[in-house]
Amino acid sequence: MPVGLVFLSLGDEGQFWILGFSLFILLEEMGEAQQIIGKILRHGYYSFHPKDETETANAALLAKEIGDVQAALKMMFDAKDISKDLVNESKAVKLKNVKRYLHHQEGP
Repeated sequence: MPVGLVFLSLGDEGQFWILGFSLFILLEEMGEAQQIIGKILRHGYYSFHPKDETETANAALLAKEIGDVQAALKMMFDAKDISKDLVNESKAVKLKNVKRYLHHQEGP
């Protein structure tokens, strides 16, 4: 895409919103992280691609992609596309609420 390209989105009340690159970058980086997560679920954290001469573990690839997601988020915060405060509030709520689901169930 050419630099400076934006897309217009029709809002709920008929207004137009300009969507910049930070949203596209976030989408792309989250997709790449999902791809690595799929590899980890199939092959494990410490597996690596057989043709990778550096034998980079899937865990290291995930760390790189999560860093890229965080960079995309920073771009969105800097552009004021989303609220950093709201993201942090949501994170705190998730960390509190997810605990009830993090338990091991006894087998039959």
